[in-house]
Amino acid sequence: MAKEYAEINTAINFNLLISKNDQLCDVAKNEYDELSGLNENLELYASRSAFNLDEGSQNRIERNIAYELVRNFQENDSYIES
Repeated sequence: MAKEYAEINTAINFNLLISKNDQLCDVAKNEYDELSGLNENLELYASRSAFNLDEGSQNRIERNIAYELVRNFQENDSYIES
């Protein structure tokens, strides 16, 4: 569990390096878009281009990031600053 949270934090710290047009972002956005408050900002947080990892790890990180964003949006509307 601690390792997964470390991966989420690492992913969020890479947000300035991530491509907005990455296909993985679109997959994550489409999957989580209907869950209270997620929007285009998710593209800044879930991208295969930010990681030099195998596909299984990338997919796990993507799911964890999206889950963490949903949880934080529900707790605090200003989790992601525009």
